Amino acid sequence: MSKLGSWLSDVFSTNRRRAPRTKSPELRAYFWTGGHAEPHHIRDISASGLFLLTQDHWYPGTMVRLVLQYRDGTEEEESVNFNVDPEIRKIPKNSITVQAIVVHQDDQGVGFGFFLLDDKLVKKRNIPKEGATRKEFEVFLERYLREKDKLAKSS
Repeated sequence: MSKLGSWLSDVFSTNRRRAPRTKSPELRAYFWTGGHAEPHHIRDISASGLFLLTQDHWYPGTMVRLVLQYRDGTEEEESVNFNVDPEIRKIPKNSITVQAIVVHQDDQGVGFGFFLLDDKLVKKRNIPKEGATRKEFEVFLERYLREKDKLAKSS
């Protein structure tokens, strides 16, 4: 297939995923809707996005701050504090905050794409961080996948 044909195939494809997805039953997402943040199951995750199982819906293009957390086998699942003051917020090492953009939704939930800033750009331009950088998220995802494999082997 030619480059143009490949590009057109990607543009008109119903599957726009840019990275392989991993099933994620032990991963939870928290988001603020005005009340207490409740854990929501994540069906699958990749380096570029996730699918959140929820009855909540947003318009495509809406940016949502998500706190992702997994059970690491040593700590009880903790509630997530959305206070933005780093001196007050207590987010465990098995959690990360990401900015995500709604890309699609269906009757099971919402598909998000991650909005991850480049680490060098954040430092160079002194850009305020509202969520994880690309490198921070990659480290979190690698740690989560290692922990997931470890827990699967011990079961």
